[in-house]
Amino acid sequence: MANCSNKFCTFNDSITLTDTQEENLRRGRDSLRDEIKQYYKDKNLNQPQFCGQGSFAMRTTIQQDGEDYDLDDGVYLQHLPENKSDWPQAEAVHAEIIEAVKNHTTTSPLDKHACVRVQYKNDYHIDLAIYAENKDKTYLARKGSGQWEENDPKLFDQWFHDKLETFGEQYRRLCRYIKKWSYYNGYSDEITGFLISILVGNNISSGDNNDDSALAVTLDKIVTNLKQDRCITRPVEPHKNMTEKFSDDEFQKRFIDRFSEFNTKAKNAVDATTEKESCDIWISLFGSDFPESNESVYDKSFSTNITEEVHPWGN
Repeated sequence: MANCSNKFCTFNDSITLTDTQEENLRRGRDSLRDEIKQYYKDKNLNQPQFCGQGSFAMRTTIQQDGEDYDLDDGVYLQHLPENKSDWPQAEAVHAEIIEAVKNHTTTSPLDKHACVRVQYKNDYHIDLAIYAENKDKTYLARKGSGQWEENDPKLFDQWFHDKLETFGEQYRRLCRYIKKWSYYNGYSDEITGFLISILVGNNISSGDNNDDSALAVTLDKIVTNLKQDRCITRPVEPHKNMTEKFSDDEFQKRFIDRFSEFNTKAKNAVDATTEKESCDIWISLFGSDFPESNESVYDKSFSTNITEEVHPWGN
């Protein structure tokens, strides 16, 4: 059985954001916060509060060749009427945030359904999700039919950190590995970082220090639970089925089949007899960011059977 735990350490380092990248995101986030606060101050309105969320806050953001990296920041409005029925449409508060940050970069902000995106030249962007609170509940300003949708990212952040306290940094690392697999194979539109955090948190087991075998065991449990539940449910209020938009056949193809193939290959990699064989399988799953084996290409099984020095001219 091949042990590639040291390769996974190198792999984790290669896909984790650098200190410079993290600093770029923090600097961009802080400057955007200042502009948004100034916008509402100029209008003599209560300034918003802010709270980091998503993969950057949980430190599961990864680098992916050809794509930018990002940070999610929650903007908590403080100027809305006390009565929720008097709140403006989500489109209106999106427009306010766009107005506040429109001159921050040379690229115009992008108004998405659930956030306002600010794109930076240096290959990163910041998504501003807009919230308001009413009667101890938090609501996300989602454009269209969703409007003010109950959604409290702070609850999920607490759930994530409870799992982290139980399982340690391996929880973060396994999330990063599966996110890399999803991006590399073109699955990230359906198998998002949010869903991956849920799946790993619900299925990770403690006690295995080797990331390669821990990943294989976690994947096995993920597949079992996906087949049984046939949905992925938000683990905190509101306990919503996060994959309800997919039919049963689509869920089978996009989640069960993909994770089943991943699981089979991960098992084969762990059970491989040589490091090279194992690394080749992991590379097929993750791409060239996973390190190649240091083993020689020649057949070691042959060389280990030679017990005497062999001369080219015979004995």
